[in-house]
Amino acid sequence: MHLIDPKSLPETKGKVTKFLFNLHNDATGFLLDGENQVHFPPHMSERLLKKVKVGELVVIHGLKRRGSDVLIAISITTANGTEIIDSEPEKLR
Repeated sequence: MHLIDPKSLPETKGKVTKFLFNLHNDATGFLLDGENQVHFPPHMSERLLKKVKVGELVVIHGLKRRGSDVLIAISITTANGTEIIDSEPEKLR
């Protein structure tokens, strides 16, 4: 489980406009409002693709790395209130 309480992090809201995939076809991010990139680890891919659709409004709790405009998501909350939190990959539990 992630040691950081997502609710203590800055909140960003917006609409998912495009998913971004790695070479293994895992979603590892999306564009928010067509311009802001949000990153999450590949082990969140399956859960996110089941719960979040392009065009949906989401709330992200996360941080930006120094010198980067990419938002690193610790949690993503869907419009209906489902929260997807970065935790260790299911395989490692």
